[in-house]
Amino acid sequence: MELKKFYTAKNPNTPSKTLAELAKDESLDIRKAVAGNPNTSPETLAKLAKEKDKDVCILIAENPNTSPETLTELTKSEGWGVHMAVANNPNTPPETLAELAKDKDVCMLIAGNPNTSPETLAKLAKEKDKDVCILIAENPNTSPETLTELTKSEGWGVHMAVANNPNTPPETLAELAKDEDTCMAVANNLNTPPETLAELAKDEIWVIRMAVAGNPNTPPEVLIKLAKDEELYVRTKTTENPNYITLIASLSNLLDEDESDVNEDTVPHTHKEPKELLAEKQSANRAENESKHNISSVDDYIR
Repeated sequence: MELKKFYTAKNPNTPSKTLAELAKDESLDIRKAVAGNPNTSPETLAKLAKEKDKDVCILIAENPNTSPETLTELTKSEGWGVHMAVANNPNTPPETLAELAKDKDVCMLIAGNPNTSPETLAKLAKEKDKDVCILIAENPNTSPETLTELTKSEGWGVHMAVANNPNTPPETLAELAKDEDTCMAVANNLNTPPETLAELAKDEIWVIRMAVAGNPNTPPEVLIKLAKDEELYVRTKTTENPNYITLIASLSNLLDEDESDVNEDTVPHTHKEPKELLAEKQSANRAENESKHNISSVDDYIR
């Protein structure tokens, strides 16, 4: 084996055309290097897969450039290592993963594959294997129905993964919010409903309140309270929330409008300072809008 060729075949910066030529080399080590090179083209990998060498096939199955068709073809090869690599490759088609899911030796890898279909994940969840269920609960393809079903499984890890998954339905998150082990994850979940966040905002643990303060689903009236929280980090996180920023901008516009209505010309007729007139107008506006916005006073916004 020529070392120069070997290191060229291993180098990820080697052009695809050069790797295609090296794939024809007599040396198995050089062909293996080509099979594992992330710059090797799908066409070259497909040709290499035909020689059926176990070690070469494993490297091809692990390669991110391997096509779905080649990966499916590799499942016909014998060998646990090849099937494991195919099950772990995100390019493997859903239907091929569904077939491989029948093999208990590779089902964990399939549970964690982002290309596994919701249907296959639902079937795997019925096996009740704790480690497999955690991976299913973490998978972005897992359906809301399966995630809800997984909460019936025992184990902190499964519940935590469900609480973190953005596909988990609001009603399931509301239930998980009652568990002190998962309420933090629920507070961070973008699918958590406003009413659940409002309850979590009352939590004694300040990091949970901080998570609520940063959630874009947190309602304005809750953000107003959190902006006055005793913990600095909670108050700071609140000011970064897009809902709070919009709220403050709206308030600023309201005050600007109020101030424009009060000028020095009105003072001689009323014998009142402009600030007093502004305060009166603000009070009138508050009374008018209180039922609509459920806000006690404009001062609440400012504080």
